[in-house]
Amino acid sequence: MVWFCAAAALRLLEWTPGSALLLNALVLAVTIPASAPFRREAIDRKDIKRTAYDLPLRAGAAALVVAVVTTASHRIGSFASGTLAVFPIVIGTFVVILHLHAGGKAAGAVLAHAQPPLIGLCLGFLAVHYLAEPVGVWWSFAAGLAVTMAWSGILWAVRRAWPRLA
Repeated sequence: MVWFCAAAALRLLEWTPGSALLLNALVLAVTIPASAPFRREAIDRKDIKRTAYDLPLRAGAAALVVAVVTTASHRIGSFASGTLAVFPIVIGTFVVILHLHAGGKAAGAVLAHAQPPLIGLCLGFLAVHYLAEPVGVWWSFAAGLAVTMAWSGILWAVRRAWPRLA
């Protein structure tokens, strides 16, 4: 419900790339530090119960949600189907399954670790937006992916180097 209310409120604004970037910066500036304690949680691998059907269950759950949204889109309208389409379906199904098998601490740690890479995703989308016309759609997609991967690579390198820097 919160997702739909936030999406409805955000539709009232006239968005520009700069205002969208500012909103993302503000939200991530609050949520990344707020989730820092969860990133420090460590779960021992042997405490995680794995089953052969975890991956197929996750894929099936995500596919089911996508199929339901796609099938219902002509009845629920463009706003509802668009809002459901961008809802984090894959990570949501992953977290539900992870929570069942590893507990809340592990699920919280996964969600906390997923936030810093969102900065790169935002910058990648910005690259696609600005490059689509001058270089074409496919090259802008490639550039957006490169920006996102570069940001994730920087995060990975900083995380690996951090103990040596401290």
